[in-house]
Amino acid sequence: MTNRRMKSYGLHPFIAYSLLFIVFVGFSFLLFYSQIVYLNYLYLLIPFYFSFNLAETGRNDFLKICFKNNTYKIVRIVENLIIALPFILFLLYKHCFLLTFLLMVLMIFSATVNTRTRFSLVIPTPFAKNPFEFTVGFRNTFYLFALTYGLTVIAVVVDNFNLGVFALILTLLVPCSFYMKPENPYFVWQFNLSPAWFLYCKMKTALAYSFRLSFPIMLVLSLFCHA
Repeated sequence: MTNRRMKSYGLHPFIAYSLLFIVFVGFSFLLFYSQIVYLNYLYLLIPFYFSFNLAETGRNDFLKICFKNNTYKIVRIVENLIIALPFILFLLYKHCFLLTFLLMVLMIFSATVNTRTRFSLVIPTPFAKNPFEFTVGFRNTFYLFALTYGLTVIAVVVDNFNLGVFALILTLLVPCSFYMKPENPYFVWQFNLSPAWFLYCKMKTALAYSFRLSFPIMLVLSLFCHA
């Protein structure tokens, strides 16, 4: 399923996985390079968060139909451990055995949890209603911006300008994912513009809104952090 989605976006799976691996390794080293003890525990929450995407009640009910009770539990635990495997390997590489144990406990615990999909929270966005990419994209990835702004605060506290630059780059990269899914032709027709002018407007809006997201980080770094 993941490979098909990547191909539909025009991205070869090998290239996507390679870029993902590079980003993961770079982020992991940078996180541990900061030498902030409590920041390491944030590393455990990342796979724990993604494991909750597999804990949706409807999905688990379907698995229970397909597998017997004991097999279902094993399947859920294996799924979560596969998600956590890159993090476990990196923690073992850094000889963080306690964190590795805690991560495995979290993954096994999350395999016993079901999440509901009926709850909906409308998150306000700093964007106008047009275009829809940033409004929808921001609501789907708001936690990543909370992470980058948090890293910025940590960069100021420890006076680590490189960490702040990483947070800024990540903030600028996230909006790129907003454009992977092409809009419905109906929305394109609504603009009633020539192709060249339509693309120009989209690029101008993307640059303006990306600057709006990254401006707080640039301001904080310029005022409180030294290169």
